[in-house]
Amino acid sequence: RGLDAANADNVQAVVGSGVVGMVEGSRIAVGKPEWIAASLPGLPSAAHSAVDAARAAGQTVLMVARDERYAGWLAVA
Repeated sequence: RGLDAANADNVQAVVGSGVVGMVEGSRIAVGKPEWIAASLPGLPSAAHSAVDAARAAGQTVLMVARDERYAGWLAVA
């Protein structure tokens, strides 16, 4: 689709939880919703509801944080 992907630096895997690294000067974390939520104050309740609904539909959910702030989530069927 012609999208350019930025390179990630200093990527570290957190076994059983997710990955964290630097992308264009921002700290990006992707992983289990529980792991991401544990480090984020004030995670929107709508995010919890959406994650629960996706899981109930049988999807695997990953949550994303950028610079210690909630950025979104994605589900894989």
